[in-house]
Amino acid sequence: MAYSDFSLAQVKKSFDLTLAETRNLFADTKPVTPSEILTMILIDYIPFH
Repeated sequence: MAYSDFSLAQVKKSFDLTLAETRNLFADTKPVTPSEILTMILIDYIPFH
């Protein structure tokens, strides 16, 4: 079944689901410094304007 064949509302109703949109899944995640290789890749391939 293609994604265009159903909607979120239909899925919620069919499977009796509720969405928890207010929950912050990453609240306890601490920032990390990107590795040197990641930094180099981003500089080379991501345009910063």
